[in-house]
Amino acid sequence: MKLWRIRHRSARRKQGPRPNLSTGPSRSTRRRWRWIRPVGKVVLGLMLVGLTVWVATLGYQTAAPMVATWLAVKDVMVSGHNQVPRAEVLDYLKLDPHATLLSVNPRPLGKRLEAHPWIKRADVKRVLPNTLHVYIVERQAAAVLRSSAMTLLLDEEGHPLSVLSESMEPGLPIIVGLNPKRLMSGERELIKAAQRGVEVAGMLARAFDGRPEVDVSNGENIVAYVQGLRLQFGGSSFEEKWELYRKLESHVASNPNHPNTLNGLNHLNHGRADGRSDIDLRYPGKVIVRERG
Repeated sequence: MKLWRIRHRSARRKQGPRPNLSTGPSRSTRRRWRWIRPVGKVVLGLMLVGLTVWVATLGYQTAAPMVATWLAVKDVMVSGHNQVPRAEVLDYLKLDPHATLLSVNPRPLGKRLEAHPWIKRADVKRVLPNTLHVYIVERQAAAVLRSSAMTLLLDEEGHPLSVLSESMEPGLPIIVGLNPKRLMSGERELIKAAQRGVEVAGMLARAFDGRPEVDVSNGENIVAYVQGLRLQFGGSSFEEKWELYRKLESHVASNPNHPNTLNGLNHLNHGRADGRSDIDLRYPGKVIVRERG
């Protein structure tokens, strides 16, 4: 019986490995694969990235000349310009000779154009396949700044547009009391003062025949002269004060014999002035009229 058991056990052992032994990879092998697999994945990923970059670079080198030819800027259309010649627009754009619709940036190009004294706003757009469209809004001349040094042409915002000679001076309202060189350098306070003067001059030009002259040397009191009138506006609220004066003038014109007629206003009618009157509008809600000798 013992012999049979021994033979039976030996026969079972011959059928396969011992049950207490592992049939998979050894512990050291598993440890080795534990870091080999991640490294392999990283290497494979880098190879794929490198291959992609190489293919993209090769494709770009092949296609770039074709794209540059297709999208090269060959024409610049300019619209909205009257004072600014097209040649000056192209000069301010400063386009690269090899510029394409992909390489140009419309916003910086518009900023370059707005550095021109006559250009108030500029919009640049790409138009396929080879065109840049430039739309310009020009500044409008509104007044003339006179000084002993030079004469400047101003727009309605007080910005200097150009230097004028005596023979070129247009019949626009006159502004005095500012340093033209400092104004041309872009001093903000002087530009604001010029803008206030142009505002007052525009109101008077619309109401009277003739050429108003506005003195802005004292920022606290803008003084204007037109047809023998001297008008003091103070430093602000010009339109409100002017409307008050116009209403009172209209009332006096329709009631010349009214007992409350102010001395001097009965000489002002239909935008014409007789005599030499001083109109003081510096005080809110008041119109003070004096006769000047």
